[in-house]
Amino acid sequence: MKPFPLIPHALVLTLAAGFMQAEAQAQTNAPALRPVLPRVSPAQEAEAPQLTANYRIVISAAAGEHSLGEISTQTCSASFQISGSLSTLQEAQPDDAAISLRGDFSEQADGTLKLSYALTSNALVPSSQVGNPGTANVQTTYRSTRHGGSGMLLLKPGQKYELMQVSGVAYTLSITPIETWPAAKPKATTPASKDSAEAGKERPSYTERDGPDPEMRKQYESLSDAAKERFRNRMRELFPQIKELPAEERRAQVRKLFDKVLAEDKAGTK
Repeated sequence: MKPFPLIPHALVLTLAAGFMQAEAQAQTNAPALRPVLPRVSPAQEAEAPQLTANYRIVISAAAGEHSLGEISTQTCSASFQISGSLSTLQEAQPDDAAISLRGDFSEQADGTLKLSYALTSNALVPSSQVGNPGTANVQTTYRSTRHGGSGMLLLKPGQKYELMQVSGVAYTLSITPIETWPAAKPKATTPASKDSAEAGKERPSYTERDGPDPEMRKQYESLSDAAKERFRNRMRELFPQIKELPAEERRAQVRKLFDKVLAEDKAGTK
């Protein structure tokens, strides 16, 4: 049996030191902060009402005059969710914040939007260090910080609103319509029909379905009971003859019949 070769003591110490240094170096890198990605089920999508326009929703962060980044999404649904990191992957730092925003909004009659929202901000920050600063043998631990806010706002489309401010960092939201559905656009006014009042005059505040005009209705109430009954009977006889005529001609025929009954009633004749 051959003897097991002995590894020199100095080599063992060198290898151990190398492994420890590599491990310490690895521990100084903060674990990746993964924002909670929103999940919307098909049932939730079906339940959310559709708005009259596509909206662009932007959530941004700034420390004073310095912009820290923004994330955005587009939707025509009254319910939305958006989350992510404000920094790019190439520039990501351990203390960069991941944000998540969920909201429901509705369009108001005066053009404003009514928004209810919940905003959370999550970041990893150093909590302690073990080792000699400035050397590779430094172990850093991190802790997760979480801030959040919720509320309800009445907002004007296109304007920015501050939702939350934490340690000098302000989180701002804007919702802007980018496309309006044709069904939501104002309908073109319908031109006056030929059988309407004379050009330049206002249309009457009543329609044919409402019955006679106010003046004729007042005159009808002044008729005797016998005259009212006579007018109703003659109208039953006249209607089959005039029902296919244009509206203006129908009204003229009815008025002619009424004036005749009115004159008979005043004269006391049948």
